Amino acid sequence: MKTDQTPNRVDLAPAKSDSKSVVFRKYWTPLPFGVHKGLSLPQVVFKDPDWFLWMHEKGYSSDPLQDQSDDVYFRATRIAIPQPDTDRRVAEYGIFPHKHAICCVDVVLFATPEHQGSTATFRRPVFDLSVARRLRSYDK
Repeated sequence: MKTDQTPNRVDLAPAKSDSKSVVFRKYWTPLPFGVHKGLSLPQVVFKDPDWFLWMHEKGYSSDPLQDQSDDVYFRATRIAIPQPDTDRRVAEYGIFPHKHAICCVDVVLFATPEHQGSTATFRRPVFDLSVARRLRSYDK
C-alpha cells in the first residue's frame, strides 16, 4: 500500500493510464478512532461489515469520512453478480424461521423456482451486504 504526499490518506488504487484513459486515483482517509483505527472504510467493510454499517447509520463528524462512507455504502449494497452466460443470476437470501436472521445466501438462476420449505427466502438482482443488518441489527 502506497501513500502519497498528502498526510493521512491511503492510496488503494494506484494510478493507471494509457493513451485512451484519464489518470484516476482514489484516496481513502484512514479512520482516526475506534477498533479499526488506521484502516480505510473499504478495508473495514470487508473485515467487519456490521461495524461499518453501524457507523454509517450513526454518521461521521468528518465530512471526508461521511462522503467516503456514503460511497462505500452505495457500492457495498449493490455488488454485481457475475453473469457468465445468457442465463440471469440473482442472490437468494434464506432467513431462519424463528430468529429473523440470514441463514444463507446463494447465487441462483433467475428461472429456478424459489426455495420451498420452512426457510423463507427472497431474491435480489445484486448482492447486498446490508441485508443481514436490516433484518437483525446485531447478530454476532
